[in-house]
Amino acid sequence: MNMSTNNFKFENILVVCPSFNFDYKKPCRCCDDEDCEYSELGSDFDNFAYDEYVKDLQKQLEKIGFDSCEKYTLHGKIIAKYGLEDTDGMIVWLEVIIRSGYYEGMNIDYTIDGDFGIENEENKKQVAHYEVMHRKLDRLVAKTEKILRKSGTEMLKVAQFSNGEAMYQLKK
Repeated sequence: MNMSTNNFKFENILVVCPSFNFDYKKPCRCCDDEDCEYSELGSDFDNFAYDEYVKDLQKQLEKIGFDSCEKYTLHGKIIAKYGLEDTDGMIVWLEVIIRSGYYEGMNIDYTIDGDFGIENEENKKQVAHYEVMHRKLDRLVAKTEKILRKSGTEMLKVAQFSNGEAMYQLKK
């Protein structure tokens, strides 16, 4: 178990992305030498590795029907979306989103927005169609979760404390 700041926001699945930070030695302030005992460590974000990670994830999602995109929202960066439309023109959107952690790191999740139309719950044909569309959505969600799990480390938030800290553990 790991206790830390309530770092990650997620709605459906908490998959922590690999770290794209790399450490290096800064030149010492007194002698400008990296090997000096007083030199400090610096850290940078590897944009190239992150971009490659996102591109690879997008390619995997495209294979199951997603469209790749780069849409920034208040909550993160949407990297892929899929619209599943029923016969009445109602669309359910499944979007894959990367969010920065509150303190450090980032996680990947998906969101579902919209619903399929059902005008008359007494109409067996409409109910059957509604159920078929939800089974299609469930299969797509299962495929999406499988790809996301392979792209990071799935965690569970097992506790939330009143001081803002949370406990996370690896999902088994």
